[in-house]
Amino acid sequence: MKNTFGKILLAFGFLTLLPSVSFCGEVSDEERIVTMGGAVTETVFALGAGNKVIACDRSSLYPPQVRQLPQVGVVMSISPEGVLAMNPTLILTSSRIGPEAAAKQLRESGVPYVQIPVLTNADHLYKGIGDIGKAINKKAEAEKLIATIRGQLAEAKKLGENRKPPKVIFLVGHGAQPMATGSDTQANAIITLAGGKNCFSDFSGSKPISEEAVLEMQPDFILLSVMSGEGRDETDSRKALTQMGFKNLDALSHTRVVTLDTSYFLSMGPRTGEAAVALAKIFFSENKE
Repeated sequence: MKNTFGKILLAFGFLTLLPSVSFCGEVSDEERIVTMGGAVTETVFALGAGNKVIACDRSSLYPPQVRQLPQVGVVMSISPEGVLAMNPTLILTSSRIGPEAAAKQLRESGVPYVQIPVLTNADHLYKGIGDIGKAINKKAEAEKLIATIRGQLAEAKKLGENRKPPKVIFLVGHGAQPMATGSDTQANAIITLAGGKNCFSDFSGSKPISEEAVLEMQPDFILLSVMSGEGRDETDSRKALTQMGFKNLDALSHTRVVTLDTSYFLSMGPRTGEAAVALAKIFFSENKE
């Protein structure tokens, strides 16, 4: 259970870094790429360079073939020796990389190094995809992917036109005190892109939340995070709330409790537009106001 919670924290990201990209060295045509960060890895594959990826970190879960690649640890706890042992010609990583001493060693290794910031809104997403496309010589493919995502996000927005934005709370914390997501998070981004209103957007990042605070908000939706393959129905989701310490679920009788696969809905990568449409359909399928 502890490991699952750690993976969720990793996928969903409590860091709130501003957009900045580090490029060190020249990128060659013949690549041996090590990718770190699920969205980074997924984007490289989506742009058609997956055959050049020789290793990735454990947060990289999609597409499925990445699970057959050698792993170099978890992006927030990387061993630089393990990365360099793969003899990469390019290191492409999320800015969640850590510890800082490890990141510094990789930056100074002489291997071309590209660091993509944590993505928490659509503009960040477009820039991140563009920067990855530049790094792997796939600019045209990146522009095409960005155009596709723009169209999908427009579709999600249309689903919520002339509708009252539903009040939404995103909780994480399996068997522990739940934490609610605020602004500058991937959860806030997907809620907003799907036409919802995050009840706790008044604080940045995420923080522990009480049942009383949730009840006071009377949300239309409570979203719970699960890892890939851990699907739950509405009854199971409400049971999960009980396990998180919620004792007064009758007071949330009108609230829909929905579980979201973090690797899909919170990746802020190539599937974000598709995920926003899927979530908008959940938000507005019964919310006709």
